[in-house]
Amino acid sequence: MKGILPLMSALAVMFGSLAAVHAIANCPGTIMANYSTGDDIQVTSNTDCVTIGANSLTVNCNNHKILCNNAGGCNAGVNVPNGYSSTLVKNCWILNGTGDWYYGVLNGATSGVASTTTVQHVTTDNTTVSVYNPYSVNHSIFKDTTNCLLSNVSDKNGTIQENYCNASGDGIVIIGNDTQVPTITKNYIRTPSTSLAVNVDNHGVDVEYNIFDGGSIDSVGGVTYSAFNICDDLALNHCTEPAENTSTGQPDFVMPLNFTP
Repeated sequence: MKGILPLMSALAVMFGSLAAVHAIANCPGTIMANYSTGDDIQVTSNTDCVTIGANSLTVNCNNHKILCNNAGGCNAGVNVPNGYSSTLVKNCWILNGTGDWYYGVLNGATSGVASTTTVQHVTTDNTTVSVYNPYSVNHSIFKDTTNCLLSNVSDKNGTIQENYCNASGDGIVIIGNDTQVPTITKNYIRTPSTSLAVNVDNHGVDVEYNIFDGGSIDSVGGVTYSAFNICDDLALNHCTEPAENTSTGQPDFVMPLNFTP
C-alpha cells in the first residue's frame, strides 16, 4: 500500500500535466492589449473569438487552435472592427469544432478605407472566407475554404505571398478602385476550373511566380506581370506550362513551400 500511494500521486501529477497541455480555454472577447495564448481557445456562441479594441495590437496564438464550438456556427476567429489599425494576427489555427467559422480573420474596414491588418502563419479549415480585407497575408494555409481572400479596401502596398489556398469558390478577389495594392507572389492557388484563381478589379497589382491549379485570372486594368506564373491553363495571362508528371501525363504542380497542413 505504501508503494502504491506514491505511484498514484505520480500518475495524478503526470495526467494532470497532460490535461493542462490539452486544455481549452474560453475566448477573450474584446482585447485592449496584446494577446498571447498558451492553450487552445474556443467560442461557444455565434460571435467572434478575439475582437480588437485598440490600435497596434498583436494576436499570437503560439500555434494553438481557435475553435468554433457552436452548432449554429461562429462569426470570426479574429475580428478587427473598422477604425482600428496596425493589427498583426499570427501563429493561429482557426478551425471548426462542433460548428463552422464564417470568417477566419475579418477586417471590418469599409470600402475605400486603408486596411492595416497583417496575417502571418495562420491556418484555416472549412471557412466561408478565410481572410477578409487584409493588408498583407504571408505564409498561411487556407484549406477546403469557399473563398480564400476577399478585399474591397485600399491595401496600400501590402503583399500576398507564399500562401496555400484550396477553395471551392474563388481564390483571391480584390475589388475597388485603388492603384496601390499588393504584390501577389509565390502562392499556390487551387480552385475549380469554373472559378477565379485571381480576380482583380481596377488595381495596380503585380502577379508573379504563382502556381494556378484550376480557375482563371480576371482583371479590369492595372495588372502587371513582372514574372511568369505556372498554370494548368496556358490561355491565362503570362503563364508558362508546368512540368508534366511522366507517370500520369498530368501537370506536376510543386508546392512553393514545404507546407504541412
